[in-house]
Amino acid sequence: MKLNLNKGKHFAFKILWLAAKHAFFMSIFIFLVAAALGLSIYYYENYSIEKAEINYSEAKTSFDQKAYDVLAGYWQKNSERFSQSDAKKYPDPFMLTGNKK
Repeated sequence: MKLNLNKGKHFAFKILWLAAKHAFFMSIFIFLVAAALGLSIYYYENYSIEKAEINYSEAKTSFDQKAYDVLAGYWQKNSERFSQSDAKKYPDPFMLTGNKK
């Protein structure tokens, strides 16, 4: 079975030519398709799905002390490193030092 690519190219050319010939109507059509897609997504997300009630009093939480200690140590090291950078004086690259009047 041999596919005839010239027919496909000719058909695609006809479709594109028709779209270019009626550009205003095609832009309205594309806008309407985008609006319909957006409204369908909005409807699906907001109205068609029933909202689930979550009972927060039954939710169990746990505190991992080891992970907190690692994170607190990391924050402490960063805090020390950042506070050390405040003491260093950097030269101002925008000041001209050669031409003093």
